[in-house]
Amino acid sequence: MKKVLYNTTIIFILLIILGITLSLGFSNVVALGENATMTVEVDIIGFNSTSGGEISIEVPDYIDLGEVSKNDLVSDEEGIWINNTGIVDIRVTPQLNDPEEEIFKYLYFRKQTSTVTNNTDLILFKKIGDYYIDINKPTTGKSYRAEHCYMQLNLSDFNGVIKEDVNNYQADIVFLATAR
Repeated sequence: MKKVLYNTTIIFILLIILGITLSLGFSNVVALGENATMTVEVDIIGFNSTSGGEISIEVPDYIDLGEVSKNDLVSDEEGIWINNTGIVDIRVTPQLNDPEEEIFKYLYFRKQTSTVTNNTDLILFKKIGDYYIDINKPTTGKSYRAEHCYMQLNLSDFNGVIKEDVNNYQADIVFLATAR
């Protein structure tokens, strides 16, 4: 009789533990029509410089494109040197730090100004986010490899409203570098 009572007590305790575990494990079960959030975690390894290559670039801290007016909607065209200081070939894509930026989304880039080429892709302007420039890794013994491109603000297609003059209007541009 004691053995049966003992086995019944153990089974009862195990059922209580199982019930608590199940209720805790499904605490995020929600009623029909409600939303739920789940946290996902992963360990990402093997991407450091010893396993695949280091990506590093240098760009100017600041560039002034001059003046844009209602009568002259295109800024000065400024050259930019981008240095690959890493150890792999890269592709650099300029992007707006703030995707809601209304003025600088009309920023354009191109590789060269000269029309002495059969490659029109080098001289045609491409909008920020659509333009990229490839830069090879530095040669042995060199600390960087540089490539040059041009940047210009062109508000010809701007449909927004500028209510007043703004001096020193600025936006941050992120130069996204990826291995290629």
